[in-house]
Amino acid sequence: MRCSRAVVHLAMVVMAATALLAGQASAADEIWWRDSLEKAEREGYKVVTLQGLAERLQQTPPPLLLDVRPDYEYRSGHIPGASNLEFDLGDKLQLNQAKKQAFQDLAGPDKARAVIIYCRSISCIRSEIAARWAVRLGYTNVARFPAGWYEWKRRHPEDAPKEPQKRVLGVGEYFPECRLAILGSEEDRKYLDMPEDSKWLALQDVPAEYVLIEFYNSLCQDCVRQTNAMNDYYRRIEEDPAMRGRIKVMGIGVFNTKRAVVKFRKKNKVLFPLFSDRNGLVFECLGQTSLPLAYLVRKDAAGRRVIVHMRTDFQNAQGDFYRQIRNIVTAGGG
Repeated sequence: MRCSRAVVHLAMVVMAATALLAGQASAADEIWWRDSLEKAEREGYKVVTLQGLAERLQQTPPPLLLDVRPDYEYRSGHIPGASNLEFDLGDKLQLNQAKKQAFQDLAGPDKARAVIIYCRSISCIRSEIAARWAVRLGYTNVARFPAGWYEWKRRHPEDAPKEPQKRVLGVGEYFPECRLAILGSEEDRKYLDMPEDSKWLALQDVPAEYVLIEFYNSLCQDCVRQTNAMNDYYRRIEEDPAMRGRIKVMGIGVFNTKRAVVKFRKKNKVLFPLFSDRNGLVFECLGQTSLPLAYLVRKDAAGRRVIVHMRTDFQNAQGDFYRQIRNIVTAGGG
C-alpha cells in the first residue's frame, strides 16, 4: 500500500518531537537567515523578522505590503492588507514593461515609500527577485520578509482559511520554485552541473533540460522500494547516450531533516543527490498528501520548470514509467 496521510502525519510528529528535544534555534542562527541577510546587503534592501514586520505594519502611513505569489495562492490566504503582484523566475534577469508599470502603480510615485515584499517561505525565491527589482526601480525603503506566508499563518492561524482546498499541480503547470540546501559531496554538484562552492540549489538553475524528482519519506516503506527503482532509472539514464546529460535525477525527503536524508541515502545506497524538505513546504505547494511521488519537469524558454509527467501509483508496471520518461525526453516532449 502507498504511504497514507497517517504516515506523513507521523513523520511530522517525529520531526516536531525531535525539535523540542534539541531546542529551537533562533532565526539568526539559521543558515537561511544569514543567506538572506547577505543577499539583502548586496542588493540594497532590508530583511525583517516576523516581529519587525508587525511593527512596520503599524506605521503611518502604512507600507505597501506586496505578496508576490501566484494569484491562486494569494486567494487561498494572505497577510491582511497585502496586495498581489506575481513575480517568478522569468523575472530574474529582466522585467517586462507591463510588470514594471504594475509595480509602480501599486507603490506610487514616492520612491521613499516603505515597501515590504514576501512570498511563500524561505524556499521560495520570488520575494528575493521582487525586492531586487524594487531597488532597481528606484525605491529606497525596500524590505523583504523571507519567512513568508507560512511563518505568518503559523503565528496567526486566524488569517488562514479554516478549510483550505487542496490544489494538486499537474501536467502543464509550473513546478514550485524552491531553494534547497546541497547536502552531498562535490560529486553531487558536478552531476547537477552546479558551481563547486554552491551551498544552495534552485531547481531552475540546473542546466539539464529535464529533471526527474522523487518525493519520499524515510518512514515510508513504499518510498524505499521506489527509491530502489529510481536507482535503476539513474543507472539506465547514465548508460543511455540518448538520455545521459539531458536528464538529471534527484530526490526530496518530505518532513525529513538534513541528517535523516544523509542517513537514508547511506543506508539505501542511493546513487543520485537527495535534499531535505524538512517542513514539507515544497510538498504542500504541490497539493499532495501521499507518498511516494515522482515528477518529470522540463525547463522552458524562460528557465521555469514545467511538469510534463507525473506518477502517483507505483504498484504496477514500473518499467512502463521509465519507457514513458524516455519517450518524452528523446522526443523533446512536454
